[in-house]
Amino acid sequence: MKAVAHYPFGDKGRCNGLALDAKNHVAVRGVRELGKSARSPAQPMMVILSAKDGKILTSLPLAGGSDGAVFNPATKEAFSTQGNAR
Repeated sequence: MKAVAHYPFGDKGRCNGLALDAKNHVAVRGVRELGKSARSPAQPMMVILSAKDGKILTSLPLAGGSDGAVFNPATKEAFSTQGNAR
């Protein structure tokens, strides 16, 4: 139970939840906001990345800002909770 690597997320926003698919080495990250300019307003996201090298595999939009993330290994589903009740 110690950090062995740190992966920068660049402009992907602040992390508000992290879940791990340990078998497939995939991390699921809930993001509260993305972008902070007039051209790129805040946009909540679920970011899926490789836990081996930190490469972002995909990003999916969320209905509201993420308050947490969880992964269910039995169903291979990732979930995010939103504080805006959506």
